[in-house]
Amino acid sequence: AHTTRFGIVYDFPPPLSLECTWGIKYFPIKNLGLFTEVGLGKSFVLFNKYFIPEALIQAGLTFKL
Repeated sequence: AHTTRFGIVYDFPPPLSLECTWGIKYFPIKNLGLFTEVGLGKSFVLFNKYFIPEALIQAGLTFKL
């Protein structure tokens, strides 16, 4: 009988996650606020070769409980 083996090997090391941001929050209403951040957010270093930032500016809403 003919036997065929097919296999794929992925060799990715676990990435190191980094974040270096500066931000501010403003609450115009007691429980609802806005925020913004500037910097290198949600970025990672892989094998000490690649530095890939996913965000340079972030903004959003904040809910305070």
